[in-house]
Amino acid sequence: MVPPWIESSACYARRMELLIISRFMAEGFECFIPAVDDNGTDFVAKTSSGRFIELQIKARKLKENEPGFCTMGSGRFQVKNPVDRPNYYYIFIVEQLNTMWCLSAKEYLKECSRHKSGKNIDKTSLVLLSPGGKPRPKYQKYEIKQEEFSKKFK
Repeated sequence: MVPPWIESSACYARRMELLIISRFMAEGFECFIPAVDDNGTDFVAKTSSGRFIELQIKARKLKENEPGFCTMGSGRFQVKNPVDRPNYYYIFIVEQLNTMWCLSAKEYLKECSRHKSGKNIDKTSLVLLSPGGKPRPKYQKYEIKQEEFSKKFK
């Protein structure tokens, strides 16, 4: 039996960050993890050309057979206070669909919605799944597979 703390959202998020870091390393990137959570950077990767990129990982776990599975909110990814930073990227993951999207900070700001009122005022979000739980075709151009990291980040 899996201990309950393993399924906590913080533990799940960290597991997914480490999974993506290991995938980058498997493709030959050098990866560096900040000692503190600094401006939303989960890790920094050095490309084969010597360029450094900062990445933030956002993951969602869809829970089958539980209330809320594939509801509107399950495909919604929120980012607090995003800014257009050069060489900064977001990787959004829905584990059960084996689907990832990668957007630069500039692309994210172009595609996201900003909350104008309520408790999430000034937060931004991007809804990558339809209410039925399928990836939205509108964002297909941002979908990325693990083996494509080295092509995207030269």
